[in-house]
Amino acid sequence: MNNQLLEQVDHRFLAYLRSTGRTSTRHRATILQVFLGNSKPVTAKDVHYQVKAVNFNVSFHCVYQTMTLLVRSGLAREIIPEDGSARLYTHELAIAQCSHTHLVCKDCGAEVGSAEIRLAKAAHEGS
Repeated sequence: MNNQLLEQVDHRFLAYLRSTGRTSTRHRATILQVFLGNSKPVTAKDVHYQVKAVNFNVSFHCVYQTMTLLVRSGLAREIIPEDGSARLYTHELAIAQCSHTHLVCKDCGAEVGSAEIRLAKAAHEGS
């Protein structure tokens, strides 16, 4: 990701934080940088593990809250797996690089990947 794009994302996140009465912190900035470095969907735990390599003092709670803020700001998308496993987070650039199809429920945000689409289609055609 180029520096100009990172600056735009930083600016958008800072504007969102200010509009909600929050401040930018070094921890939030680190979490954002690490999150944007991922090209595939990640859990908050994944991000926390990666952030700890940069700044050991960042708590899981801070990562989880920042991921929630990124979703609310529109800079991240939350994926809620049907199987009840941990929520995944992705960003616009990772979505643009994704090479397979996803269907996303407009009501709950649940996402179905291409493998599940093929299974559903095969089940439907088999009945």
